[in-house]
Amino acid sequence: MAGFILEKFGLNVESGSLSPLASYDDLNFKFKANQNLYTLKVSNGVETLENLDLQNKSMLHLSGHLSAPVPIPSLSGPYVAQYLNPSGKPFYIRILTFIPGEVLASVPWTPHLSTQFGRLLGKMDQIFSSFTHPASSRAMAWDLSNAKKVILAHLPVVQDPSKQSLVQHYLALYASEVEPVLPSLRRSVIHGDPNDHNFLVSPGPPAAVQTVLDFGDLVLSHTINDLAMAIAYAMLNKEDPLGVARGIFEGFNEEFPVLPEEKKVIFVLSCIRLCTSAVMGTYNISLQPENREYLEVHSKPAWEMLSRFKSLTIGEMQEIFR
Repeated sequence: MAGFILEKFGLNVESGSLSPLASYDDLNFKFKANQNLYTLKVSNGVETLENLDLQNKSMLHLSGHLSAPVPIPSLSGPYVAQYLNPSGKPFYIRILTFIPGEVLASVPWTPHLSTQFGRLLGKMDQIFSSFTHPASSRAMAWDLSNAKKVILAHLPVVQDPSKQSLVQHYLALYASEVEPVLPSLRRSVIHGDPNDHNFLVSPGPPAAVQTVLDFGDLVLSHTINDLAMAIAYAMLNKEDPLGVARGIFEGFNEEFPVLPEEKKVIFVLSCIRLCTSAVMGTYNISLQPENREYLEVHSKPAWEMLSRFKSLTIGEMQEIFR
C-alpha cells in the first residue's frame, strides 16, 4: 500500500508509521509522510464515486472556515484513486489530512462542552447552508426525515407492550406537532450523524470542541434535523439531559439562529431520533442475540430517556428552547 500511495499521491510513507484507526464502514489508517500525518481511507465495495465526491466537496467547502479533514488530490488531479487488491477486486482510496484530538465521547461532559458543541455544529450547518451537491438528494434510512417510516417498519419486533405504547406516544406527537409544519422548515445539506464520536476536543483547560469528522451520512434534509439529532445523542446517560439540550441549543443558536417554527419541533424530533435508536437496536438484537450487550449500549439508554420524557407536555418541551 505504501508503494501505491507514493505512486498515486506522491506521499512517501515513513516505514512503520501505517497503523489502523477505528472505523465503521471504511477501513481507516493513520500514516506519516513528508513530516505530516494523514488518514488513508479505503472505501467499502458499495460506496459510489458520486457519494465520495459529495464527501470530498463538503470538506473542501468547510476548509478555511472550521477544523475538518481536507482531502488530498492525487498526482493526476482527482481526490479518489482506484486500488486493486491481490484478487483483483477494486476499492476506492482517499487521503485526508489527519487531525489529532480526543473524541468528545471520551471527555467528561460539562455545561461548557454543551455550548461549545452547539457552536461548532451551528457554524458547520451555517456554512453548509450555501453548499449543494447532486448526490446529497438521496434516500437514507437514518435520515431523520424518514424516521417515521423506519420506525413503523421495524416496530413489530418490539414485543414489550409498554415499549410499543411509548413509541406510539412519540409518533402521535410527531403527527400532531411536526408533520403539519414540515413544508415550512428550512432544508439544506446536513452532516447527518452528529454524535459525540464524530467531534474532536482540543486539550484544555478549558477543553474546546473544535473538529468535525466523518461525512459519510451527508444528506439534503431539514436543516433543524442536525441539531435535533445532536441533542438526542448528547442527552444519553446524562444526569441533566434537559440542561445538556438547552446548552447545545444556545451554542447552535449563537452561530446559526434557529427560526421560531424550528424551535417548536426540536425536542419532538430529538425524541423521534431516540425512538429510531431504540427500535432499531431491538431489531438488531433480534437478528444478533449473541451481540445483545454491545447493541444495547445505545438502545437501552434511549428507552430510558424516552420513558423519562413521556410526562413532558408540548409546552414544557418547547420551553427548553425559548
